[in-house]
Amino acid sequence: MTLRSTIRKIDHKFMVCGHSFLPNDSDFGVIEKVTVKHVNDIHMPEQWYSLTENCKRGHTYQVVRMQQQDFLSLSELAKYVTVRKRDVDGNKVERLKIQHIQIRKEAPLTMYYKYSVQKDLPFSCVSFSRKGRPFKDDYALKSLYNEPRPLSVEKANDLHKLLKYVQPVYRSFYNTVFVGGQAVKSSCYHCG
Repeated sequence: MTLRSTIRKIDHKFMVCGHSFLPNDSDFGVIEKVTVKHVNDIHMPEQWYSLTENCKRGHTYQVVRMQQQDFLSLSELAKYVTVRKRDVDGNKVERLKIQHIQIRKEAPLTMYYKYSVQKDLPFSCVSFSRKGRPFKDDYALKSLYNEPRPLSVEKANDLHKLLKYVQPVYRSFYNTVFVGGQAVKSSCYHCG
């Protein structure tokens, strides 16, 4: 996957707890209220998706179902960046006080920030570009995983022990798990 995108900038705002409100806060409240009522009826990821999408009357939430290929590795990208404690003007970056971060497509290794969410205040910026390692515009991110992520033997055994509490109609989803890259069928005789 390349870094080509129609997104021009990303704004991330960190609101002050108890003193600020974002429009999506009420959406999270609606989702939480509905899912708490139905949590004992949910046995598979698809049920979470459906419940979340349809929990508000007259409005459907969009749920993005992540696939294995959607998870990308940043390890190669890390070779081009470094952590800096000072911005381009030499001022100390007080990360815990930042309330607004902006990433701009035209400056991919630069973070614009300010200590307020007020629109009229200017951004400061810090460059994470590593000296001597120019960043390529056509850089391609690689997949983080090339196969299903395996469970440890201990987790697979625990999952198989819990199958007796899962309704029979949903057991096939959990019946085969991956341990060390190998598919392992449940040996639980009354869960099968």
